[in-house]
Amino acid sequence: MPQPVSLRSVLVTQTIAVVFFVGVPALITAIAPVSHITLTKEQQGISATVQANLLFVVPYSTRTVSPVTEITSRVIQGEAGTAAERRRGKQGKSEPEGQLIFIGPQQKAIANALPATLERDLARLQEFQKAPTETPLRMTVIAHWFISIVVGGIATAFAVLYVVCAILGFGLWLVRKGSPGGSGTSQESLV
Repeated sequence: MPQPVSLRSVLVTQTIAVVFFVGVPALITAIAPVSHITLTKEQQGISATVQANLLFVVPYSTRTVSPVTEITSRVIQGEAGTAAERRRGKQGKSEPEGQLIFIGPQQKAIANALPATLERDLARLQEFQKAPTETPLRMTVIAHWFISIVVGGIATAFAVLYVVCAILGFGLWLVRKGSPGGSGTSQESLV
């Protein structure tokens, strides 16, 4: 006969699973986020909202600049490694980072973007700034194509898989517990 499962072992197991299947993917997607930018025209000028997301859809940072006085961009060049790192065979070079910057009278919002698409994104934002249209402009920018999309996508898939399995497992436990003479784990065995 199998040993009864203790509540403590279930909590420890689920805590470890949450850290590895939700926490690590959230950290990966926070390092190189997918950001949503919304520009709207208001009476006092243009308002910009920059929303950085964990796991592609969970907002963890939202900044609003109103009115926007300037939209600019910058590329932060990657740094070369030290001479000692190069002698040991390590490349030691980080990749460049792009940023779209929305500046207001007292606040500033920054969206990390691919350096390769920075000029196109900036032109689109500045075009909206000059256009007479009242329709809001919504666009999505990514910080790094490989980390944001490939690694972030795989990590997010693991997080979604864990959450779905945890919900199904809990539902199955409730069904077994509620059935007469339940064949599943009883509440007494979870002590």
